[in-house]
Amino acid sequence: MAKRFLFKILIISFLFLFGACDLPLKVHINYKVPEFNQDSCFSILKQYVEIGPRVPNTPQHERAAHFIDSVLKCYGYRPILQRGRVYRFDSLPLNITNIWTVSNPRAKKHILLFAHWDSRFTADHDPNPKLRKNPVLGANDGGSGVAILLEIARLLREHPLNKNISVDFVFFDAEDQGPPNLVSTPTLYDWA
Repeated sequence: MAKRFLFKILIISFLFLFGACDLPLKVHINYKVPEFNQDSCFSILKQYVEIGPRVPNTPQHERAAHFIDSVLKCYGYRPILQRGRVYRFDSLPLNITNIWTVSNPRAKKHILLFAHWDSRFTADHDPNPKLRKNPVLGANDGGSGVAILLEIARLLREHPLNKNISVDFVFFDAEDQGPPNLVSTPTLYDWA
């Protein structure tokens, strides 16, 4: 318990110190911003959530990773799939895939945009207690984040930034796999 507390204090301290640094956070871009197409974004979201809940170790999870990878390739990107294994709060091994791509690999300045793409294995906050053991579709969280990033990726292919700037897109997995509401964790793994 003391190790967890010290770890949390260390992370909070790091964030405060990092935030206090005088880093060159301003990036000046001379760029005509293209119009975000909400219909295109919604179409991506609809196709994505039709896959079903994207819980690690399920066929829907694999299909969702393939969907993101395929759409990025269709737009001309070269995604990298970082496959691995993490452990959920209850020590269940989860096969995960982080997906990463860049709009301009040779650029010196990078802007990072990211979202998680998995969905929760349990609807532990559902108002209907009978539905709490069901997985969550995640349209309004991981699904919408994925759709927005894919739409931005499409726009950047049609309207590239200058050659010195890249937008890096990262789709993180296993973000939504923490313990259900009111469950104390018997292991070190609070969240994957």
